[in-house]
Amino acid sequence: MKILTSAKINLNLTIHKGLEDNFHKIESDIIPIGIFDEIVIKESGKDQIYFNKDKLNDALTTIHKSLSIIRNYNPSFDKSFEIKVDKQIPIESGLGGGSSNGAAIINFLCSNYELSMPSYIDVVKHVGSDVPFFINKQPATISGIGENVVNLNDTQPIKMIIAVPKKGLSTKEIFEKYDEMKPKDTEKYFWNDISLFNDLWNTSVEIYPELNTIKQNLEDRYNKNFFMSGSGSALFSLFEENEEIEEIDSEEFNLKYFSITKKIDCSFSQNDD
Repeated sequence: MKILTSAKINLNLTIHKGLEDNFHKIESDIIPIGIFDEIVIKESGKDQIYFNKDKLNDALTTIHKSLSIIRNYNPSFDKSFEIKVDKQIPIESGLGGGSSNGAAIINFLCSNYELSMPSYIDVVKHVGSDVPFFINKQPATISGIGENVVNLNDTQPIKMIIAVPKKGLSTKEIFEKYDEMKPKDTEKYFWNDISLFNDLWNTSVEIYPELNTIKQNLEDRYNKNFFMSGSGSALFSLFEENEEIEEIDSEEFNLKYFSITKKIDCSFSQNDD
């Protein structure tokens, strides 16, 4: 079975005061976008998980955690799998590639083997806070610590630039730094009634000052505002569906990844290979 798992962008991100079970309380409007990882999964005598990015092959990934939570919820489930992951979504970018992978495994197993779906709160605590959004598959507002997911209805078509700087950002490091810093007011913008802001922006620039320079250079080039997705470091800008967008030289802007893509309606697809 071949599965395509999409990236996402946080159109906005509010960090609320206080913690719940050591997780930050958040609120965010999130949309899936047309950048995908590809997963090929088949039954095997034992679990074997391979990534095309070497650094992930020695890591405890969301796929490992997703297999674990499914088995905890379904103790009699005794299947093992060979899973090969072709990572195209940049890692440490705030685009949700790892969460998307984990959610795809949960959706695939529950759908194809008629298994019990874990609760969203358990998924957040044991796999990741963005995973319930991807399990839900659709544009949505998430809140709490990620377990509350409400569909965003009638979201308009959107075309966008995704620009990922060469340096990634660690979500753990960003939130630790956020807790240390005195909060600053986050500047808010609107694009066709969509609210655009990120409460982690000031923290991210504190850790990675060049991020602000990259953002300003992109804004000068396109005469558009750019914003950071999630805990970064990916930057995005929104365009009307019929607007023409010129590509740029990634090296000139100190980027490891550049894409012109669009909002999609579902973050997950699968087909027999």
